[in-house]
Amino acid sequence: MDLTANLPPQLVDIVIDLTKKIISEYGPVVAKKLWEQAQQVKIQKPSFAIKGNLVDREPVIRAIKAALNARGNTRVIYLCGSGGAGKTRLLEESKIIASSKSSLYWAGIFDLYHTDLHNPFRLQSAIIESLNPGRQYFTDYWEKRELFERKRGDGVFTSSSDAAVQSEIATLNQLFIDALNQFTSRHRVVLAFDTLENVGEELDLIQQVFKLETVKGSLSARQWLLDLCREARNTVILLAGRPNVELKSDLERINTIDIGRVESISVEGLTQSDTSDLLTVYTRNAPRPIAKLLSQNAINIWQATKGLPVHVALTVELILQTPDFLSTRQNNDPELERKVVRAFFDSEKPDRRHLFFLALARKGLTPDLLNYLERRWSKEECVKRLTDVENLTLIKKRHGENELFLHDALYEMFDEFAPYSQEEKIYWNQRLREYYQNSNKEEQLHWEKSIVNILYYDLRCDCLQAFYRNFTRWSEIAIKGYEIELDSQLRNEIFIYLRSNHRNDINSDAMNAVFNQDNAIRWVKRLNRRSQYKQAIEVAEILFAFDTNKRFLNYHLPVIDLSENDKNVLEPIISTAPPIFWASLLTYYGEALTYLTKQSESQIETVLTKAIDELNDLSFDRQHDWLRDRLLGYTHDRLGYLARVNGHYKNASEYYHQALQFYKDAEILDEYAFTQNNLAFVLALLGDVVGAKAAAEDALTKRLELGQRYPIALSYNTRGLIRALENSGSLDGQRDCELALSIFEEINTPRGIGLACNALGFILRKRGEGWTLGQCTPEQAKQWYTKAEEYFERAKEIFKDGEKIRLWEALNELGCLNRDWACLLKFLQDEEGSRIKFKQAKGFQEQALVLAQESNMRFQQVDTLDDVVELSLDLGDFEQARQKLEECRALIPPEFNLTAARNEPYRGEIYWFSLAKIQMREGMMRIWTARQNTPRDILQVADGIQCLLNSFMYFSLYSEQQVFLEKRAQEIAATLKTLEIPGELVGDTFRQIIEEHGFNLSILRLALSKEYNYEKFS
Repeated sequence: MDLTANLPPQLVDIVIDLTKKIISEYGPVVAKKLWEQAQQVKIQKPSFAIKGNLVDREPVIRAIKAALNARGNTRVIYLCGSGGAGKTRLLEESKIIASSKSSLYWAGIFDLYHTDLHNPFRLQSAIIESLNPGRQYFTDYWEKRELFERKRGDGVFTSSSDAAVQSEIATLNQLFIDALNQFTSRHRVVLAFDTLENVGEELDLIQQVFKLETVKGSLSARQWLLDLCREARNTVILLAGRPNVELKSDLERINTIDIGRVESISVEGLTQSDTSDLLTVYTRNAPRPIAKLLSQNAINIWQATKGLPVHVALTVELILQTPDFLSTRQNNDPELERKVVRAFFDSEKPDRRHLFFLALARKGLTPDLLNYLERRWSKEECVKRLTDVENLTLIKKRHGENELFLHDALYEMFDEFAPYSQEEKIYWNQRLREYYQNSNKEEQLHWEKSIVNILYYDLRCDCLQAFYRNFTRWSEIAIKGYEIELDSQLRNEIFIYLRSNHRNDINSDAMNAVFNQDNAIRWVKRLNRRSQYKQAIEVAEILFAFDTNKRFLNYHLPVIDLSENDKNVLEPIISTAPPIFWASLLTYYGEALTYLTKQSESQIETVLTKAIDELNDLSFDRQHDWLRDRLLGYTHDRLGYLARVNGHYKNASEYYHQALQFYKDAEILDEYAFTQNNLAFVLALLGDVVGAKAAAEDALTKRLELGQRYPIALSYNTRGLIRALENSGSLDGQRDCELALSIFEEINTPRGIGLACNALGFILRKRGEGWTLGQCTPEQAKQWYTKAEEYFERAKEIFKDGEKIRLWEALNELGCLNRDWACLLKFLQDEEGSRIKFKQAKGFQEQALVLAQESNMRFQQVDTLDDVVELSLDLGDFEQARQKLEECRALIPPEFNLTAARNEPYRGEIYWFSLAKIQMREGMMRIWTARQNTPRDILQVADGIQCLLNSFMYFSLYSEQQVFLEKRAQEIAATLKTLEIPGELVGDTFRQIIEEHGFNLSILRLALSKEYNYEKFS
């Protein structure tokens, strides 16, 4: 891992000086023999600097022992010191002390060098597995955690509110603390955390500028550790890291509540005397002349290394590497420092080559990886070489794993002085990346580890390409699926790369700006995900304000409400952003507008269309291929959603079709299936049952491949509705929706349960209607109505504080159900029951209408009013029916009329369908009214016939599907026949309509001919 280098340059200088002294004092020939003698010793021992007894750490050890012995109390010790001061060694010594006491449970050293531990869930799992593998003390936690994992794996969270998910995470965090405290009520526990400097609060620039808070459930590893220090009982918590003033202050603030709970100890370098003692330990097996010279120069070594134990060990190791190239005639060699370091990491020498690979493999070196990098060594030899170096002072081994790492000081030395070219380092980083690309990724944890390691090494080949090729894609998957562990790990890998001093990538200077630009987009997306649309819009509009040429938004934006300092920080980052940034911002800004504001539909469409234009201009930009396709897919999907919620079904289907191709190109199967499922239902509404069934099957197949149960159940529910629309008497649709409901219930997803209940209620209501056609008995119909009512009531309860559109569906369907039920009871001569049901129908319709009005759902108002008209007619209240019919008509935009449709028809609009239904209602009302007059009003009858026939033209403007139009034509013809309208009157009006409007009415002509015994309607 790249960290801020703190390796003193004097260290290499002292190595060179002492090596020269050896050559000067003993001569080149003798000096060479002494180094050869040292190498003979190292054949038996891999290093002189073997871990041994601690030198001069008694005060720290006393403090640790006191903490361990303070039974019943929690003690936190923060070991703070520079790299190489021996903090890790102190933690290892603490393990020895703790393990010698039967009353203590040592959980291990959790090294935060490793980014997979930069998340509370991973830390909790690691602690539990170490302390209590049987999990008997953590039963409640694991049950909830496994349920959380199942929900996540089943795709439940993709359709849950962010607040609900974060609430579950917060509950899990608290359950862990409770379970840990239950465990520590019986056993005193020791937890050790190393490399704390790697888990800062990590607020990104955008968070800081816009004061965007992390929600309660999404604790950082740093904040979680602070909470652990505050809340854990009967526990010793050892923390070690490089100096961090803010962390030290936060830890010590705990003492204001619990005096003496936290102790900060500064781990400094050794004294001159102790450095001399450590040199004696490290050189006890070295040739005496070299050991003597090092001892005589202890003060120089102490000054050069500042007494840091790891640097002392490194000095000894460097001096004893037989630098043959050092001779008196090379005193002025400008490459001397690099040659000394190369001697240590010499990839050409078999006995040093594994150290070279250790310096490169910053994600850990295993025998298998070493064998992959060095094919000339057998796996057995690779195991032996790594086993031999495992106990070096300069080597770290991860707790519970077989991966070896160099100490930070060696990584820093390699980066600072190693003479290897950038091309050579890139070559090896590519090899390391390839190893993880080819590794086993079947299990989730292996897959996550592989992609993080791929990102790490790819960043060191070409950071910008790695960012767009790997980080952008994988973090998108992580965020969307609430893979919070992977999300934080990927993000921290970028932070660590940006903090490194030795990036050496030609694109490194641009990387910081790109990361901040990406964070800006992600925050707008994240705010949308949390349903904080107002804040998302505010952030986006401030960002757009930095586009001084108004290239992307040409309407007035608010004044930038930021401090001068924040403006100055953001301006160079945002104003120079590439087109892909602005296209992304337009996409998610447009999405926020869709959900929140009362801005006109055309303005929102303009924003999203502008995003598409910008993305299309990037068609030759190979660097952003995946991101471009992903954004084009999402933008078209959002346009489809915008069109669908506004009743533009034909436009919606076209946008969805376009989105599918982009998702296919980007290989985003889950969003492809999501869009395909939405398309299926839109096609069903348009009467294209064949296309709808094909789209639904395709979506279901894709979701079955992905294996997420929640989306799979959504597909079954959609397919069930489509089958019911095709044939309301069929059981197939009901079975699909019942299967969907059973899955939703198993994975406990209220929204899914509500959707399935609405669907099943609708299907059973439609099946119940079959009694009017003799398709079922009245008793069967009553049973289905009873069950439908239970489903709708359940859906109503689920959606009462949630999605308004779904609540409206439940209320409106309850109105229709009770109206149908009342008609059945009236037929059965149950007048009292019929009266009650009619009253209930009216009550639900009133509730549905109020909800639609309050939520500004325009065509839902039209739909409910049409149902109110039908109910009024059943009750014989013609006056109210006329009034509601006019209210219904007034809600429909005036451009929807037959005259305008002849010139420029807007096909596939829900309002055409609404007008068709209005025309049918009006036609029947006029005919019924005319019959009540004596003598009959023939003109009014003719007007009624015209309304009924006109309805077909509106239906044909709504859908061009022949099956749909045939069904509607048959309905119109049957209605006229039921009303006992003579064929001659129908024929006269039919001919008049053709002459007046010029529509193709061949399907209606055929239906009328069949209904009227093939009379000619021409």
